[in-house]
Amino acid sequence: AIKFTTAGGFIRVHVISSDWDSEYVTIEIEDTGIGIDRQNQKMLFKEFTPIETESSKKINPEGVGLGLCICKSLCQLVGDDLHVESQPGKGSRFWFNIHK
Repeated sequence: AIKFTTAGGFIRVHVISSDWDSEYVTIEIEDTGIGIDRQNQKMLFKEFTPIETESSKKINPEGVGLGLCICKSLCQLVGDDLHVESQPGKGSRFWFNIHK
C-alpha cells in the first residue's frame, strides 16, 4: 500500500467487529494507490510476480515481491484468506478475518 500510494493519497487501517459476540474481527487496509485491474489481481499473491501497468512501472519498476504472498500464507494459517477489491486509478482494499 505504501509503495503504490503517491504523495497526497492515504492509507487507512480499520479493525471491525460487529459486536462482542462476533466470532471474528475483520482487519481492512484501504489505499488511494494506483489500483489493480481484475486480470492482475489474480497474480498479486504469487511470489516475485511483477504486475506491469504504466502506473506501476513509474512508481515501482521491480513490481511486487514477497509481501502479499507472505500475508496470504499467514491469513491461511489462521483459517482465513487475504481478500482484495481494487480498481485502477481508484485504489485498493485488502481484508482478512481473525477468529476470536
